[in-house]
Amino acid sequence: MMNPGTKRMCRLATAAVAALVLVGCGGSGTGGLSSTTRGPITGFGSVWVNGIEFHTGSATHRRMLDTAEDYTGAIQDCTVLGVGMIVTVQHGDGDDNATEIEYEDNLQGPVQYLNLTDNTFEVLGQKVRYSGTTNIKNGPIDNGSVVEVSGLTASDNVIDATYVEVKAGGHDEYEIKGYVYSVGMDNTFRLGPLPGVSTVTVDITGVTPHDIPGGILAAGKFVEVKTRSTATGRFPNATIQATEVEGKEDIGHSEDRENPS
Repeated sequence: MMNPGTKRMCRLATAAVAALVLVGCGGSGTGGLSSTTRGPITGFGSVWVNGIEFHTGSATHRRMLDTAEDYTGAIQDCTVLGVGMIVTVQHGDGDDNATEIEYEDNLQGPVQYLNLTDNTFEVLGQKVRYSGTTNIKNGPIDNGSVVEVSGLTASDNVIDATYVEVKAGGHDEYEIKGYVYSVGMDNTFRLGPLPGVSTVTVDITGVTPHDIPGGILAAGKFVEVKTRSTATGRFPNATIQATEVEGKEDIGHSEDRENPS
């Protein structure tokens, strides 16, 4: 049974984003057996996504893709998931029983250029916007804070954060995700949260070639870049030094966009 303190935290997190606008949903059947729904978590008591209550149980997998953690069994959803996290729910076709809930953040790294006037900040050269409905866990947000961000990228190439978690100290590896825009001849490539938009130069000089899977450094590929340093420069012309590059699935944006050819 959940203790009273945990219950209260879950209720507070839900209330903090009760007015959140639901965006970024989608569904598709697979052989008439299963469907997927994607969007921000807006409440618990099971898991609410896009206005639908998905029922969870001991067999439901809660997969945290960035940390490779997989939670099942008698566990309260709000102890591993948070309101505002953009998740993908696998459920029965025509029912609301969740078999799997996947979460992967947009980026993680130190806050730079916090602007309290327009509620924006930058992480590794990517610009993030937050609002009164953003669930900010362990806040406040300050310059230098290491944060995890989940949200959907808007048409202006800014990530609209629905969830921001301020991390405790001791982090020395950071990550961003986006589309490869172009690949240079100087051990660099350009990366943008949206297809066809370049915002960050990624220098792969320090990455051993065999550590980069074949074929992922091509225009239109969605990748994750890990680094141990902050960005040099600002949105939209920052540079980061990569330590690792791997292929990923698109984590979502607020409107339909086609991949660059």
